[in-house]
Amino acid sequence: MKRTENLCDIRPVNMTILDGNDATNKQVSMPVWVHQLLSDTAKDGNRRMSQGVVAYESLLFTIGSFHDLITEYESTIDKQLVEQDIEPCTLNSIKSNSKSEIEEAFVSRVYEENEKRDDGNKKDPYGTQERVKIWIPPTVEEQAEFQRGWGAKVEEALLNITTSSYRDRQDRIECKRQLLKYLKDRQSIVDHPVADAIISKNTTDYNIPRSLMIRFSGDGLRWHEREDLSIDDIIKMQDTEQRLKQSEWNKRLAAFRTAHLNHSTRLVKHGAKKLFVDCWGLQSEKQQNKRFKDYIEKYSVEFKHPIAVDGFHGFNVSELAEEIYIDEDEVVFMNEMFKYFEEENSTSKISVSDISKTMYEAGLISTNPRSNSSQAYRKVTEKIVSLNSNHGIDRLKYIDKGRIYLSSHIE
Repeated sequence: MKRTENLCDIRPVNMTILDGNDATNKQVSMPVWVHQLLSDTAKDGNRRMSQGVVAYESLLFTIGSFHDLITEYESTIDKQLVEQDIEPCTLNSIKSNSKSEIEEAFVSRVYEENEKRDDGNKKDPYGTQERVKIWIPPTVEEQAEFQRGWGAKVEEALLNITTSSYRDRQDRIECKRQLLKYLKDRQSIVDHPVADAIISKNTTDYNIPRSLMIRFSGDGLRWHEREDLSIDDIIKMQDTEQRLKQSEWNKRLAAFRTAHLNHSTRLVKHGAKKLFVDCWGLQSEKQQNKRFKDYIEKYSVEFKHPIAVDGFHGFNVSELAEEIYIDEDEVVFMNEMFKYFEEENSTSKISVSDISKTMYEAGLISTNPRSNSSQAYRKVTEKIVSLNSNHGIDRLKYIDKGRIYLSSHIE
């Protein structure tokens, strides 16, 4: 969410803790537009100290090796999040603005300031602003793993905090605190904008990761317990700290069962095994076979028998269908089927009814033409149009009034 309609009105730092009044006065250089950003985000009063506060909180907000009392408190909150299968870094990374948007806004601010100048001393937004004074407390300077390049570090930190969905660390902590409280009490008040967006699944204003929306869905189930779990969800979550471990195979099998049923109406053994291996990253063939057998036996999984379709001699429908995992594979199937008609049957024009049973048996449509032919024919048309629009079917020319015209068709 844009925290303000005018990005140049951003005031990211609302609260911080400065350890003592003694601070080192450093003179650094940075791009003119970044200095404009630093100047605009600083509070009123002592301009140098205000810029120092902004720089200080931005550095603590961004650089993990820096720490103070706020950092220590946030660490305790983060440990509670991990216990609830929530990655703190996922929450920390939520953005509301892009760096390019901030840059564009404050380059324009420099030009606005240039228009106000009567001395003719115009500034180049991408020029270098020398001797910018920032105040760094001794405790932060002692923790620094670098001695030079403070200007670049401040620039990086300032852009990070102004693109973030949080004003400062205290604001980020408040978001995490409300989310933790919500997990314990679904009636608790959630008024932090980011926390509210996560719970309400509002991806319009923020780039909320799907894993967070799943975790905070209405029933409070863990990600692997969700009824809408997908294969992609498992693969993504297994690459996070919330992954299901080797010791949790019962949970793994249950999660895959849900995702498998949600994935498709097809239950082709070869394809299901490939998805299973992809989800859990199984390397050895022995382990793949054992765990997949456990899955089949635990849930009494039944697979489709090899496809046999009259009139398709020489076209191995069964073998091709078992290689269908994604849309691109469906395109391959369609091209091979159309090729069969063109080369084996020497025809460039077929009816939707000619292929409806084959597409049903291959799992490309869910309606059996024997039970509802009109609906099946409509599904066939919709599927072909969708695949052709999104990926392109080389062997297809066009569809018109239930007739499929192949690439070899001549008007």
